[in-house]
Amino acid sequence: MVRSTTMAIAALAWMMLTAQPSGAYVDMAPTLARIVREAQTITVAEVVAFSPEKGAVILKKIRDLKGEIGRASCRERV
Repeated sequence: MVRSTTMAIAALAWMMLTAQPSGAYVDMAPTLARIVREAQTITVAEVVAFSPEKGAVILKKIRDLKGEIGRASCRERV
Protein backbone atom coordinates (compact mmCIF):
# COMPACT_ATOMS: atom_id res chain seq x y z
CA MET A 1 0.00 0.00 0.00
CA VAL A 2 2.83 2.39 0.89
CA ARG A 3 4.61 1.57 -2.37
CA SER A 4 1.50 2.28 -4.51
CA THR A 5 0.92 5.58 -2.69
CA THR A 6 4.55 6.57 -3.22
CA MET A 7 4.31 5.67 -6.93
CA ALA A 8 1.10 7.69 -7.29
CA ILE A 9 2.69 10.74 -5.64
CA ALA A 10 5.79 10.39 -7.83
CA ALA A 11 3.65 10.12 -10.99
CA LEU A 12 1.61 13.16 -9.98
CA ALA A 13 4.76 15.18 -9.26
CA TRP A 14 6.26 14.15 -12.62
CA MET A 15 3.08 15.22 -14.48
CA MET A 16 3.00 18.58 -12.70
CA LEU A 17 6.68 19.30 -13.40
CA THR A 18 6.53 18.37 -17.10
CA ALA A 19 3.19 20.06 -17.92
CA GLN A 20 3.30 22.69 -20.64
CA PRO A 21 0.96 25.69 -20.80
CA SER A 22 -1.56 25.65 -23.64
CA GLY A 23 -3.51 28.38 -25.39
CA ALA A 24 -7.24 28.72 -24.91
CA TYR A 25 -9.69 28.06 -27.75
CA VAL A 26 -12.34 30.72 -28.21
CA ASP A 27 -15.09 29.97 -30.71
CA MET A 28 -15.97 33.20 -32.50
CA ALA A 29 -18.27 31.62 -35.11
CA PRO A 30 -21.46 33.64 -35.52
CA THR A 31 -24.78 32.11 -34.57
CA LEU A 32 -27.57 31.58 -37.11
CA ALA A 33 -29.63 34.28 -35.38
CA ARG A 34 -26.80 36.78 -35.83
CA ILE A 35 -26.35 35.87 -39.51
CA VAL A 36 -30.09 36.33 -40.16
CA ARG A 37 -30.18 39.62 -38.25
CA GLU A 38 -27.19 41.07 -40.15
CA ALA A 39 -28.18 39.82 -43.63
CA GLN A 40 -29.74 42.39 -45.95
CA THR A 41 -31.43 39.73 -48.11
CA ILE A 42 -32.36 36.08 -47.64
CA THR A 43 -33.77 34.19 -50.62
CA VAL A 44 -34.98 30.63 -51.21
CA ALA A 45 -33.43 29.39 -54.48
CA GLU A 46 -33.49 26.24 -56.60
CA VAL A 47 -30.44 24.86 -58.43
CA VAL A 48 -31.22 24.91 -62.16
CA ALA A 49 -27.82 23.87 -63.53
CA PHE A 50 -24.35 23.03 -62.26
CA SER A 51 -21.14 22.95 -64.30
CA PRO A 52 -18.18 21.29 -62.55
CA GLU A 53 -15.83 22.26 -65.44
CA LYS A 54 -16.63 25.97 -65.10
CA GLY A 55 -17.31 25.80 -61.35
CA ALA A 56 -20.62 27.60 -61.82
CA VAL A 57 -24.11 27.15 -60.38
CA ILE A 58 -27.24 28.73 -61.87
CA LEU A 59 -29.96 29.41 -59.29
CA LYS A 60 -33.64 30.24 -59.81
CA LYS A 61 -35.30 32.42 -57.18
CA ILE A 62 -38.31 30.80 -55.49
CA ARG A 63 -39.14 33.62 -53.07
CA ASP A 64 -37.58 36.31 -50.92
CA LEU A 65 -37.65 35.76 -47.15
CA LYS A 66 -35.99 39.05 -46.21
CA GLY A 67 -35.35 42.05 -48.42
CA GLU A 68 -35.59 41.73 -52.19
CA ILE A 69 -32.93 40.79 -54.75
CA GLY A 70 -35.01 41.95 -57.76
CA ARG A 71 -33.89 39.30 -60.26
CA ALA A 72 -35.38 35.91 -61.12
CA SER A 73 -32.09 33.98 -61.41
CA CYS A 74 -28.43 34.35 -60.62
CA ARG A 75 -25.12 32.68 -61.42
CA GLU A 76 -22.58 31.86 -58.71
CA ARG A 77 -19.02 30.59 -59.00
CA VAL A 78 -18.10 27.71 -56.73
